[in-house]
Amino acid sequence: IAAKQLSGKGNVVVFTMPGQTNLAERLNGYKFAFSEHPAIKIVEVVDIKGDPRIAFDTTNEMVEKRRDKVDGFVCLEALAGKEVAEVLDRSKVTKMVMAMDTDEGTLNWIQKGVIAATIAQKPFTMAYYGVKMLDDLQHRKPPSLDINWAQDPFSPLPTFVD
Repeated sequence: IAAKQLSGKGNVVVFTMPGQTNLAERLNGYKFAFSEHPAIKIVEVVDIKGDPRIAFDTTNEMVEKRRDKVDGFVCLEALAGKEVAEVLDRSKVTKMVMAMDTDEGTLNWIQKGVIAATIAQKPFTMAYYGVKMLDDLQHRKPPSLDINWAQDPFSPLPTFVD
C-alpha cells in the first residue's frame, strides 16, 4: 500500500522504537517491500522512545525544514501515526502516512484522508493463542523438548509463531 501511495518513488521517514523485535521485523518487512521499488528510500529511522511528542516534534521540524525531501511517513507502532497526521493537517501538507493499529484517533485520521492506511492486529487472538499454547503444554506435556519440532509433521507446537 505504501509503495502504491508513493507511486513507486519517494523518500520515507520511519518512526519506531529500536530494541523491540516485533518493530524490527516490521521495519524489515517495509525494507523488503521497498526493495522492489528502488526509487523508494528510507531516509531516516526515528526512535520515538515511547513518547508520541517526539513523533510530533520531528514531523513538525521536517515539514518546516525539509518539506520537499520527505514524501511519506511510516509508523511502526501505534503512537506516532496520530501525531504525524496532526502535524500534516495543521500545516496543510499532504504526504503518505502509514499507521499501526485501530485506535479511535488513527481511524479518525483515516476518515479525514490524512492517514492512507493502518495495519491492524488482533490483540485478543494473540493473547488467547499464547495462553492456549501454554495450557496445552501444561496438560499434554511433549515427550521431549529436544526434538526438532520444525521437522516433526505431528508437532504439538507450531513451527512458527508470528
